[in-house]
Order: sequence, then C-alpha cells, then structure tokens
Amino acid sequence: MITRRMRSSSLQTKIMMMLMLISTLLSIALGVIFYQNTIDNARASKEKELLTLASLTANKIERFIFERTADAKVLAQSRIFTMDEVTESARLNYLNSMIQAYQAYDAVLILDTDGNILLSSGTLSHALEDDVLRHTDAFLQNMTYRSDIREINRKRFLYFSEPLFSKNGAFEGAIVEVMNFDAVDEIVSGVQVGNTGYAYLGRLRPDMNSIEVSGISQRIVGGRTYLFAASPLPQYITQSEQWILTISQDLNDALSVKKDIEKYFFYVVIGFLLFFYVLSAVISRYVTQPIRLLMEKASALMVKNQHFASDVIASDEVKALADSFDLLLEDLNFMMQRVLEKSGEAAHIDLIRNSIDELIEGMPSGIITIDQEGTITSINDYALDVLSLRDSTPVGKTISDWDTSYLNPFFKSVKNIFHSHERLHDAVCPLHFPSGEAMTLVYSVLLQQDSHDHFIGMTVLLNPLDAKRNFEESILRAKKLSELGELSAGVAHEIRNPLAAIRGYTQLIQSDLPKDHPSGPDVEIILAEVDRLDHIIERFLTFARPNAPRLRPCHINTIIEDTLKLIAQDEQVKNIQLRHRFSKKDLVQVDYEQIKQVFINLILNAVQSMPRGGRIELVTMYSEINSTMEIYIADEGDGIPPEDLKKIFRPFYTTREGGSGLGLSICSRIIENHHGVMEITSSSQGTQVIIKLPVADVE
Repeated sequence: MITRRMRSSSLQTKIMMMLMLISTLLSIALGVIFYQNTIDNARASKEKELLTLASLTANKIERFIFERTADAKVLAQSRIFTMDEVTESARLNYLNSMIQAYQAYDAVLILDTDGNILLSSGTLSHALEDDVLRHTDAFLQNMTYRSDIREINRKRFLYFSEPLFSKNGAFEGAIVEVMNFDAVDEIVSGVQVGNTGYAYLGRLRPDMNSIEVSGISQRIVGGRTYLFAASPLPQYITQSEQWILTISQDLNDALSVKKDIEKYFFYVVIGFLLFFYVLSAVISRYVTQPIRLLMEKASALMVKNQHFASDVIASDEVKALADSFDLLLEDLNFMMQRVLEKSGEAAHIDLIRNSIDELIEGMPSGIITIDQEGTITSINDYALDVLSLRDSTPVGKTISDWDTSYLNPFFKSVKNIFHSHERLHDAVCPLHFPSGEAMTLVYSVLLQQDSHDHFIGMTVLLNPLDAKRNFEESILRAKKLSELGELSAGVAHEIRNPLAAIRGYTQLIQSDLPKDHPSGPDVEIILAEVDRLDHIIERFLTFARPNAPRLRPCHINTIIEDTLKLIAQDEQVKNIQLRHRFSKKDLVQVDYEQIKQVFINLILNAVQSMPRGGRIELVTMYSEINSTMEIYIADEGDGIPPEDLKKIFRPFYTTREGGSGLGLSICSRIIENHHGVMEITSSSQGTQVIIKLPVADVE
C-alpha cells in the first residue's frame, strides 16, 4: 500500500521523504554519539576532579606534617635547650608558648642520652606517655625521626624527634613533639563532594592493587556503585606503614548532570528533526524546480505545434527530448564548473599574491626578486631605503643594464650568481654612497626552481651588517637574560627561606632582651640589614620574573609627558633641560605602568650622567617600513666607555656607587616582553637609547 502510494507520488514528495528519512537517521546517530561522548566526558571530568581533590588533600596533609617536622628541626637547631646560659623556666615558657601558638601538639619533651625526660611541656595521658617512652630508642638514634600514626584511646598521634647537640657538637639527647591529629582530621572532614562524597585516611593493605593506592577505581558497596579516588601520603624513611587518602562518591551523585544531558539531548534531537524536515521540503522543491520548468516548456511547445497529430509525438521522442535537455544541462553545468574553477583559481592566485606582497613589505630585511631573464620583478621598501633607491626604482630593469656606480660591485656579484646558478649565504659587500657615507652590506641569494628543477629566478635578501649584528646580539642577550632570570628566581627564593628564619629568631631575641640591654642596637642593625637584603631580593625577582604586561592601546607621547611631569619634581633635574619632539602617530600596544617605569629609569640614568647639567632630548618617530614606533632618548653626558658598553645589560653590573645594577636589565626584560628592541649607543659626546615597539592595530 505504502509502496504503491510512493510510486504514484510526485518527484518532489519522493525526494522530500527520502531526505526526511536520511535526516532522521543522521540526527539519531549523531545524537547518540554526542550523548555518549558527553556522558564519557562528564565521567572523565568527575574522575579528574576527584583525583585532583585527593592529591591536593594529601599534599595539604603532608605539608602540615612537614611543617611539624620543620618545627622540631628549628627547635633542635636553636641551641636554646643546650646552652647553659638559658634557665629551665625560660625553656619551659618557650615550649608552652609554642604549644599554645600552634594548637597541634599535646606535649613537647626533652630527653637526655639515657632516655630520661629532662623537660616536659603539655599534658600526656598515662597510655600516651607509656607509648611515647616505648619509642625512646628510636628517638635517640641521632637522626630525624617520624613515627607511624599511633592510635591511643581512639585518638591518633604522630611523634617527631630531632637530635640535640652541644656547642662542641656532642650528642646530648633529643627533642620529641607529640602531635595530635585534630588538624589532620579537620582537613579530611572538610572535603565535601556532592551530597554523598567524603574523604578518609587509611593504612595501605597488602590486598590493595596499584589503582586503589594511587588512581581512580569503581566498586560496589552495599548494592550501590561508588567512585574511589586514592592518593598516597609520602612514607618517611623511619615509618613502616604507608597511608592512603581516599575520596569516595556515589556514582549516581557524581553523574547527577546525566539527567540534564538527557533532557538537553531530547530537545536538541527534536530541534534538529524539525529543522531538517523544513530543510527537506525546501531542498526538494528547489531540486525539482528545473524539472517543472522543463515540463512547462515542453507543454508550451506541444501547444504551439497543435497542427502535428497527436500520434506523431510518441513517448520515445519525448524521452529523446528529455535526454537532449539532460545533455544540454550537463554541458552547461560542465562549462559553469570550468568557469567557476578558473575564476576561483584566479581569485586564489590574487589572494596569494596580495598576501606575499604584504609579507615582503613587512619583513625587516631587504628583498629583491629576479626572474629567469634577469629582470628585477620586485623590491620592497626596506631594500629601497638601504640601497638609497627611493628616487629611481629598479623594477623592470635587468641586472646587466644596471648603471648606478656605487651599486656596481653588489649587482656584479648578483649577476655572476645568476649565470652560475649557485647559492650564496651571508656574503659581504662594502658600499660607498654619493653622500660620502659607507656601509657594509650582508646579502644571501636563494635560487628558485620549478617542479622539474629548472631555474626560474632567484631572490636576494639583504641587510646592513650593523643591523644584522645588532639583531643577533639582541636575540642572544634576550636568551641569556631569560635563562639567567630562571636561575635567579630559584636562587632568590632559596635565600628568602633562611632570611625569614633569621628575622624570626632575631625578633625573638629582641623580645627577650631588656630595653637597656647593650646588644639591643646590634639586634636593630641585624633587622635593618635583613630588610635591606629582602629589598634587594625583591628587585632581583622583578628582574628574574617580571609581571606579564597588560597590553592595551596607549599614546606613547602621553606616557612620556606624564613621565617628564613626574621627574620634573626631582631635585636632580634642576640643571637639566628636558626637550621633546613627538610624532603625530603614536598609538602603541603596551602596559602603561611598565613602559613608564622604563622611561623613568632611562631618564634618571641620563640625569645622573650629567652632574654639571646639560640637555636631554626625547624623540618619537613612526617607522612605516617596520611598522614600529621608535623612541630616542639622548643625553650630553660623558658617555659610556666601550669596555663598559658591552656589560651594561648584565645583572648587578654597575659603575655607580650605591647602584644595584638591575635597572637596565629590568628595562631590557620589559621591552623584550613587549616584543620590542632596546639598543644603546654611546660616545664621548653623550649616550643615546633607542627603543622600538610594535604599533597598535587600532587608532
């Protein structure tokens, strides 16, 4: 019945039904794939969340325990318990204040070499005291000791011990900390995951596999499926047990988003089906429209030829007419396709040519292209400026016809390479311009070949030797500063850790000293020097890892004006004339505060180089060739000696008394992070700093 109706239906209906069937199957298939991928991703995300939470919680517990180990080490190294000058009451007060401050210890004990308790602070139950004394041999092993987790009267404890040494290095006993587990239990109980998730800390059992120790697993408990994420706590060398931090959550609770995904999936599939059904109707009507037009034309032809008998036009002739239309349509489609292909190729070629032209014009190197006939086909603006050819472009001329005398050595070399078909890399050619200036040119020649290795032309890349060397030195300096910065950051952090301990113990000593004690001024000097060293480390870290610039469009002229207003208030610039000449186009993409810091540093350097007074000139200039904003800062000081000029970017190198030697290094890092370049030239008449920054894309 359905088949008979389909046969009698119109072509448009058949196409529409076929498209609807295909779209239904496609929507369901894609929906199922999307649904399954979404569920899998949700589960993977939840597993990753549980693993991350377990790892972070385990790390938090280990960090807390490590800090307690460090407390014992600090107490042992403080000498307060081995110096004869310190009274027993002072020692006991120190221990009591420590227990009250941290709230993590039940007791702190001082043992002699025979295991006798010399000093005790805190409160111990009889059972806990007996258990502590059973560990006396372990405490007196002359090494750092961390016990296994002990369970006494349904409470858990951890023992830490550090050996005590006299001033002469003789072993005198041990200091023992009895840490309760309240803080650790608080960390564990604070883990909340969904409605059913919780964390617990347990021992490593022999029957546990590797995933149960560190990883994600799924188990059925009490008829319900749970996800378990485990992360082990590090096992200290003196511990015999391994502890595991585990987080569990009911699988249905973990994947509670599944219901929302199913609802979303249902609405998406229904929406896609409705969209495809409407699209099927539109496409079927659009596809069958030419056939309807053909039928109308055929009907009109029959109407106009009514004088022919009806039996003359047979069905085979109608089919032949339809076939003719089909052939004509195929020819037209083929011709249209060829036209589209050719027009598309032409548009694509134009797009590629325009992109290449823009790339060549924007490159910071001179580029000359020459075809297989020796004719110069293109030359970018940078090459025109380097060769002083702005007034007479060589495009269209052959290299053999070139008649500019000062460029004859260069083009003679290029002509020889053109005839020999040999590559050339970093060749050097001295040039003497009519203006009297001299320049050493560095150039390379690249040969162009087709797919059959036939010579079709060549490309010449050129740069002034000084520009090439400055660029290479800038890249090398940036690399060295980056590597040194990473190393410096680590060294600075390592210095800060003992510096904090020095400050803490000094303040502790200061609090114990009477106000009129003769050592009071000495303690104040120590604290002042610690602050000064901390300030130096802060500058060091600024150099090592400067903050990432927050780029936004800024007017460089405005930044310079704000800097000059700020510096004009300084007493050092009373005898200094500050002048500026600004470019009309000055929009750059920079961090306002960081670039202002660079200008302040450079201008103050210039001021300090002119103790007898002088003039500082600031000039901004937009370079169309490189699309950069160039800032020149020139002074009239005594200049920098050549032997010092090569070292000015080295961290801590300074010739000024009281200087840190980090100013120019920090400035160089800031400009480097802005993708810019900073160069310094100097002579006996003064020093000039050149900063090149990329311009902003918006006005």
